[in-house]
Amino acid sequence: MRKIYAITAFLWVLFLSAQNVSDSTLSKQISDLYYKKVETADEIIAKGEEILKLSRNDNEISKGYYTLSNGYYKKANYSQSIFFGRKADSLFTKLDKHTDRFMINYYMAAAYNKAGLKDKAYSNLEEAKKIAEQIQNEPALNIMALILETTFLSDEKKYCQNIPIRNEIIKRIEKFQKKHYFESNETSLSVQHVSLSLDYLLCDNLDAAKYQIQQYEKYEKLPPSDRRIDIYYVCKAIINAKENNKEEAKKYFEKAKAIAEENKNVYFLTFITEQRLKYNVDDVTKKNELFEQFFQLKDSINSASVKAISQETKLQNKIVNRQKNYKWIWVSVAGLLLCFSLLFIFLSRKKEEKIRLRFEKIIKEIEKKKDIVTLSENNEMDKNIDTPVADNNSINKSKIISNEKETELLKKIEEFEKGTAFTAKNFTLSNFASILGTNTKYITYLLKEYWAKSFSDYINTLKIKFIIEHLYENPESVKYKISYLCELAGFSSHSHFTKVFTKETGISPSKFISNLKRVGQHL
Repeated sequence: MRKIYAITAFLWVLFLSAQNVSDSTLSKQISDLYYKKVETADEIIAKGEEILKLSRNDNEISKGYYTLSNGYYKKANYSQSIFFGRKADSLFTKLDKHTDRFMINYYMAAAYNKAGLKDKAYSNLEEAKKIAEQIQNEPALNIMALILETTFLSDEKKYCQNIPIRNEIIKRIEKFQKKHYFESNETSLSVQHVSLSLDYLLCDNLDAAKYQIQQYEKYEKLPPSDRRIDIYYVCKAIINAKENNKEEAKKYFEKAKAIAEENKNVYFLTFITEQRLKYNVDDVTKKNELFEQFFQLKDSINSASVKAISQETKLQNKIVNRQKNYKWIWVSVAGLLLCFSLLFIFLSRKKEEKIRLRFEKIIKEIEKKKDIVTLSENNEMDKNIDTPVADNNSINKSKIISNEKETELLKKIEEFEKGTAFTAKNFTLSNFASILGTNTKYITYLLKEYWAKSFSDYINTLKIKFIIEHLYENPESVKYKISYLCELAGFSSHSHFTKVFTKETGISPSKFISNLKRVGQHL
């Protein structure tokens, strides 16, 4: 059976009336069109298309999608109903429209149920219930959720389970009616009474069904279409069939059928045909005709369900494929990150190993230095730092100083290197020449020929050698800041000291100190 649309429409009127809802973001033209009452599915669809055509903002567009979802639901085109329902829900979520989200999830749940997608149906029903709980003091929404639940049970032919829920719905509407009288409440009560009568009949409780019909007939002044007179005709047909009044039963079945055909309500038409065949009120010829109609109707329903399921399957496959693509993208990204991480670790370890080996070499050379007495016995590091390395061919070609004077100056330089005068800030070539008692020309010549260095490089080498030996021989100095070592060596800036230290040793000052700590040389 498909009672959900009419019942929901009246409860929705009840809700809007109680709240006196107005939406300032809707233009008057859209508002008038949206709240305009229309009857048939085609009229509702036409209204939704017109709303979309005139819409100028997301709120108005969402109303168009919502109306189309309702129209296609009433037309039993559940795949389209779900399609537009999703679009509406997306906009309602964006606009933070809780009540509208309740309604569209309500309709999507009903559409999924009719399409045979039970899990999806109950999922949307739970979402609707959750939204209803978030909206305070709105009994109409909770009543609507209960009505949808009875619809699901009816479609599953669990009519007896419907009875206590239907009674609870009637109690809640009556309670609300006492506080807020609306004619729409009477419409909702009439529909619930006649629906409850049908549940009782399908559970073989004839007396209770008759009582509910009596309650329903109290609302006979209401418009027949509003109070679901088609359900009433089915109830009267079944009551007469149970009481063996076959002619009366056929008459009421025909009346119900006419309304279902007029409304193009395939589900209710199928239900009517099924009940008519069940109670065997027709002759053989009519029964054969009804059987043929019944199977045609079932095929039509199955076609609609297959279409909705196919659309849902395509959507799910699309989501799955998208997730797979994302999965592979993330796997690829993770793989690249892992490769880069491993490469970084490898290079870092290789660099650390290189630093360690360089550090150990420096320490060994310092230790050897302690046992060396003359310049000729110096190790490889001392040659690099302070041992004259002359090119005989070069000396012979560019000799500018006598052998005696050269020997004298080399001895003075050897003594100079044993001191710390070179640690003075802004130590110049002129200062050096003054200390050695010679001119700058001779010093430049000797540094180039024997050390293959400029004056500034030579002094920087001495400064770094001094700091390395100081760190090694003074354990407490490893605790000092690098800026202290910079001052101690006579460098003008922290950055210049770090640059020269790294160039001379192949290790930064901080790495050299951390290695000293690591090996426990000076803790």
